[in-house]
Amino acid sequence: AAPAAPAAPHQKVPYHAAMAELAAEPEDLPFSMSDKLRFFVMKTNSPEKLAVSVGRRQWITSNSSAGPLNAAYHDGSRVVFLFTVADSWHFQGAALMTSPIAPGNGKWTQPFGVHWLRTCSLRFEAAEPLRNSYDGNHSVIEARDCQELEPNSGKQLFTLLYRAPKVDVAPSSSAPGGGGGGGGG
Repeated sequence: AAPAAPAAPHQKVPYHAAMAELAAEPEDLPFSMSDKLRFFVMKTNSPEKLAVSVGRRQWITSNSSAGPLNAAYHDGSRVVFLFTVADSWHFQGAALMTSPIAPGNGKWTQPFGVHWLRTCSLRFEAAEPLRNSYDGNHSVIEARDCQELEPNSGKQLFTLLYRAPKVDVAPSSSAPGGGGGGGGG
């Protein structure tokens, strides 16, 4: 028998089939999915801040979030950020944390290093079935800024992001000049 035709983009893939596909490790990663990984959802209020971060390879976050992120970074884990722009109903990409975070003045940290792995556009609908046991088993799409995801959900969301179509988020001439991108709200 001939193989089945791929589902149309608007058709839902059965949950179990989608999860089985996520078991395969994405190719061309700068690390192995079997490494010690910790995943955090990072939210920003504008796509421009995301574009600045991609261009400068830096991010900023609230001073109150620096402690848990630094703890993850210093425990030998690779810290993976999964980005979303508020009210976009999409995840926009993933980056590795590449330096510790220094406190800043006021609410925000000093810019710290990130290595962008992927910029993309992944509809929340695709990630909605993934649950985070670190957050009352809520869907990963409901995560707060800097919310850690349990490892299996983090790996599955990262895999979905890595397989989503690439999107260029290069900074425009109208992107704000201050900071390093980032900021949750």
